[in-house]
Amino acid sequence: MRLIVISDLHVGAGKLDDCDSELENALIDFLKDLSNDPSSIQLVIDGDFLDFAQSNPWQRDDLEAVTPAGTPLCFTEEQSLQKLREIIKAHTAIFDALSEFLRSTNHELVVLPGNHDVDFFWERVREHFTSVVTKGDGSAANKLHFCLEPFYRPNEYPEIWIEHGHQYDDCNKFFFQGQPKWSTENWPTLRDTKGVPRLIECVGTRFLINFLNALDSEYPFVDNVKPFSKFLKMFLASSVCPGFGPIKASVAYWGFLKFLGNTLEKSPKDLLGKSSDKFDPLDGFAKNIRGLKQSNSAKMQKALADAGFEFRGMSLDFYVKERSRIDALLEFINSKPGILDSFDRNNSVYLAKGDTRYLSLTGGFLKDETLELKNAAQKIISSGKATGVIMGHTHESVDPTGDLNYVNIGSWTRYYRDTAERTVHRSWSLLKNSSYEHFPFELAYAQVSTSGHGNLTREKFRP
Repeated sequence: MRLIVISDLHVGAGKLDDCDSELENALIDFLKDLSNDPSSIQLVIDGDFLDFAQSNPWQRDDLEAVTPAGTPLCFTEEQSLQKLREIIKAHTAIFDALSEFLRSTNHELVVLPGNHDVDFFWERVREHFTSVVTKGDGSAANKLHFCLEPFYRPNEYPEIWIEHGHQYDDCNKFFFQGQPKWSTENWPTLRDTKGVPRLIECVGTRFLINFLNALDSEYPFVDNVKPFSKFLKMFLASSVCPGFGPIKASVAYWGFLKFLGNTLEKSPKDLLGKSSDKFDPLDGFAKNIRGLKQSNSAKMQKALADAGFEFRGMSLDFYVKERSRIDALLEFINSKPGILDSFDRNNSVYLAKGDTRYLSLTGGFLKDETLELKNAAQKIISSGKATGVIMGHTHESVDPTGDLNYVNIGSWTRYYRDTAERTVHRSWSLLKNSSYEHFPFELAYAQVSTSGHGNLTREKFRP
């Protein structure tokens, strides 16, 4: 049997959907190509196939909750099911192509959930997905499998270890009280204060829902700079520098740091690295506000006051001179980010050529995710548990070497590519709709080499 592994397609629905028509057609061509292959094929989708976190509905207050002890939670089973219906409606052709693949002789489909589609742990989500993809065909249903364990070993290739990889990423792992919550014995669900079962909300998902989704609606490529540490260094951190990036981004960045601080029981200042004196989120926000034209400053103050914020007789410029007041203002704006829609500065550049002032997070929290997954693969192989490892998650591809039989597939979504122009500057304008030339895509998959011996290869599909 031929083993084909893909990951990180991020098929969604609505304004934040990363699967545009070009990507959809490429995926359909790929599935048709596999359907027409007379050999036996097991297609494994290694996580983040569907993007529940960024699919409609994504702006409702009832999408989040907490446990009685305060652990963040997100979607109920019904909410996940509603999101799945929206995704199917938006991409019917993809599900039809999957159905055609399953109806082909000796073809199997295995779906592993990732941090963006943890919703597959819900039974009704799996049932509805199955009914749509199999179209009621019992024989097709017998060839569709869900792996809800930490990793997957194909029966034909038991020496190969497949997992999404998010459990090695501090921002996106699912743990509770120090124990992993990612298996049929330890589902990633808990009950909220009303006793309703909900999915555990990892740091990354909470960041999406609370901060990044609002930016993504205006800057569609804001979530296409992966892994997250790369995005933080290249764009989000720049928003606290006066003149760099939209004010809304500086608010999102402050909110993210505060959320991390609450999660780790540390203040945002404790999370900042040695450059914290240059990248102070409070001071950067205040300077951005003071950089507004007087007319815009007055309009912003009126909009904030109309929304219920109390300036206590102070002007906006004077109000942001005191750090405790800035914190209160940021807290208010974070709950109502739409207030800033008409007041953003221009999409100016990030940093000039040669400037290496990058913000970092201390305490080992924000790491090189690609390296973390690679190190995990090395440990798996060194321990004798497998001879080859396949992961996804980071959206950064890794090819196998003679020293390490490990593949990171990368992503089927658009990704940020270095260009000659980018060596001079990085601009928030790159994240607008017109930036397709900076965000190409690569249709890659992993498979076992035809030479055998369990050696992995990373191949590219060209429609």
